[in-house]
Amino acid sequence: MAAAGTAEEKLRGKYSANCITVMVILAGLPLWWKTTETYRAALPYTQISELDFLLLDISVPVEVVFARGTLTAEQQKKLLPQTQFSQKVNQLDDKTGFKYRYEKTYRAATGIEQDALMGENVEGAVDTLSRVYESPAGSVVIYVVAADSQLLPQEFTVYIGKHRAVFLRSPVTGSHSAEDVLQDIDDSVEEILQTVSFTDDMVVAALSSRVPSGTFGTDTFTDSMTAFKSSLGRQNAQLLLGIPRVQPPPETLVQNPGNMIVTDWETDRLLWVRTVENIGTATNTLTSLAQLLDEIGNIVINDNIASEVYSAVASVQRSLDELEAGRLLPAFQAGKEAITSSERAFFDPSLLHLLYFPDDQKFAIYIPLFLPMCVPIMLSLLKTAKNLRWRRKVD
Repeated sequence: MAAAGTAEEKLRGKYSANCITVMVILAGLPLWWKTTETYRAALPYTQISELDFLLLDISVPVEVVFARGTLTAEQQKKLLPQTQFSQKVNQLDDKTGFKYRYEKTYRAATGIEQDALMGENVEGAVDTLSRVYESPAGSVVIYVVAADSQLLPQEFTVYIGKHRAVFLRSPVTGSHSAEDVLQDIDDSVEEILQTVSFTDDMVVAALSSRVPSGTFGTDTFTDSMTAFKSSLGRQNAQLLLGIPRVQPPPETLVQNPGNMIVTDWETDRLLWVRTVENIGTATNTLTSLAQLLDEIGNIVINDNIASEVYSAVASVQRSLDELEAGRLLPAFQAGKEAITSSERAFFDPSLLHLLYFPDDQKFAIYIPLFLPMCVPIMLSLLKTAKNLRWRRKVD
């Protein structure tokens, strides 16, 4: 009787141990895993990695309008109207570069434009043309007037208006071939565009968050402060707004903007710089965030952060598309949304809501807790396995 009771008690102990083991494996471990796992919403890692390689494509719409008398009938027949593209590529490093493209449309002046260009008051022509034709942000209209035109002061060959109209005294003569006409005109047009749109240095400086240029040192800061203290009115406003200062080429006259303080084309220059800067900073922030989340696998990524990241990626792509299409204002708006969303995601307080320990430290905490329970279970499983092996041998 005693032997039977002991055997029954051993059997009951084995069943109990096996039941506890099964419960721990089937219920305890999944429950522990579920309650300790970190919630991480899905993020567009593939798109972010693509943005890590950035090649900006900037398009500037340019109209070159020839007034009556600047071309011979034969020259005009061969040249007008037509559209040409010129572009330049700058690769700053293995991940960042930019190219800009001038989309130049050559055409003859309309009747209204011709009436404005026939006068002798260039400021009046600027006002008339700005009322008749409203040029979109980022675009430039260059009016080519006859070499003996009274519209421009005699000592100047270029007059830059306060809006987006530029007047160029024609370097073309009747003996020019069609190819020579465009060559001479394009040389002057390129020089004008470097003044009223943007320069390579401006774009490089705007991308300094991705490719540090190291050009802004103490000397530059001292010069800026000196300029701020010594200049007045309009120059102070330009400095405060961050508008790059312009040094016009020789024989170029820039119209005083008067009550505008800042001209339309100066505003465009600021928008070009800020758009490129926002794209560069937003892509840099997104790639840094993706790298951080990849390195620390147990940081919580809630739905709000994921939404901001998706919004930032979409806004960056939209800004790039608008830049390529030559639509400056939509590109600027999208770039502003991109940097806002990316910084909201990067600086979201929930990323630091918990203390994030390395895995080896977590194991150091959990092992002392689970080891006392795991040892009896493992011994019981080993003993059960031995008994099963013994029974098979006996049978």
